[in-house]
Amino acid sequence: MKSIRVCLTVVGLTLVSLVAGVSGARAQTLQATVFSGTINLPAQAEWQGKVLPAGEYSLHYGTRVDGIQLVEIEGKTRGTPHLFIMPQAHKRSSANQNELVCARDGNQLVVLGLQIAGLGESLSFAMPGGTQRMAQQTSGGASSQVATAEPQIQRVPVTTKGR
Repeated sequence: MKSIRVCLTVVGLTLVSLVAGVSGARAQTLQATVFSGTINLPAQAEWQGKVLPAGEYSLHYGTRVDGIQLVEIEGKTRGTPHLFIMPQAHKRSSANQNELVCARDGNQLVVLGLQIAGLGESLSFAMPGGTQRMAQQTSGGASSQVATAEPQIQRVPVTTKGR
C-alpha cells in the first residue's frame, strides 16, 4: 500500500513538472512574428551572454503575448541552442540590408546589433564586459591607459525567403 502511494506521488509530481515546463516554454514563444530569416555564423558568437557555435540558424523577431519584443534564434543542427533574446534598444534605421552587426574578438564574434531593412529598424544588444581590449602600462603601482584596441566589425547577412 505504501509503495502504491509513493508511486502515485512520483507520477503526480512528474505530471506537474511537465505541465509547468510546457507552460514556461509557451510563455517564451512569439505571438506575432514581424521578421524571419536565416543566418550562417562563420564562427562561434556571443550574443548577450549566450554562446552560439558556428553554423546555420533560423531567426525570428516579434512580440510575445505580454508585449515584450524578442529575437528568437534556433540552431538548424541537432543539439544547437534555441534562444530568446531581448534587444537592449530599438532605433529607426535606413539600412538597405538585413544583417547582424558583430565585433570580432579573436576567433569569436560578439553580436552588437541586428539591422532589419524591411522594417527600418536597428536593434542593439548588450555587449559583454571586456570585448573592447585596452593595453595598460603600470609604473610604480599606478596604471595608465596606453591604447584602446578598436573592435573589428563583421557583418553577417540575414537571408529571407525569396532572396
